[in-house]
Amino acid sequence: MKKIFFAITLFYCLALTATAQQLRVHQGTVTYVYPANLLETMTYTDGGQTLTILGRSFSTAKIDSIKVTNVPSTFTPNSINVDYAGNRANVTVSGDIAALVTVSVDGANVSVLADAALQEEVTYTLSGTSTNGSFLMDGEFKSTVVLNNLNLTSTTGAAIDIENGKRIAVELPEGTASTLADAAGGTHKACFFINGHAEFTGAGTLNPTNTRSLRAISAHSK
Repeated sequence: MKKIFFAITLFYCLALTATAQQLRVHQGTVTYVYPANLLETMTYTDGGQTLTILGRSFSTAKIDSIKVTNVPSTFTPNSINVDYAGNRANVTVSGDIAALVTVSVDGANVSVLADAALQEEVTYTLSGTSTNGSFLMDGEFKSTVVLNNLNLTSTTGAAIDIENGKRIAVELPEGTASTLADAAGGTHKACFFINGHAEFTGAGTLNPTNTRSLRAISAHSK
């Protein structure tokens, strides 16, 4: 608790001279990033057991650390980045949407559920490599998914499962190559499943591999 109070006090001192500084809340492999210009007040309730930042309530018992970045860095609003590294996945959530998304990470399997109140487009950037991982996303608003040199194989189903029934823009940045593979006994007969309207853009390469049928990418419009 003392470390948290110290970090918050230090953050405000730094924010007076460097508005690009960030407060980073770490919970396991999930990091919530708050730039100084978005923060006004942070409150403790329940006898110090709950910390609330921009509408997002954190159990202090589940916070690993709160840190202040000393080197100004770029903040991208409405964004979630997932970086796969073997049997784990590191997730970074921009603080402006932190109160409206539920992020779950089990090893390298990542699930992001957006609240119906989130009526702004979120950009999900997926990168890294895992032979035992997956990405699931659901919500009520259109989204963008960027595949940035992603190599992802699932052992349970589709490597990427987008249940959001809206427009999903899939971006393949120029110069990148991404590979997806699904599980043999998975629910969907595809390694890349989109339950919505898919739009693919970009000059990058996508190599889908399906173990159950020739349909490696499946998109269904509601």
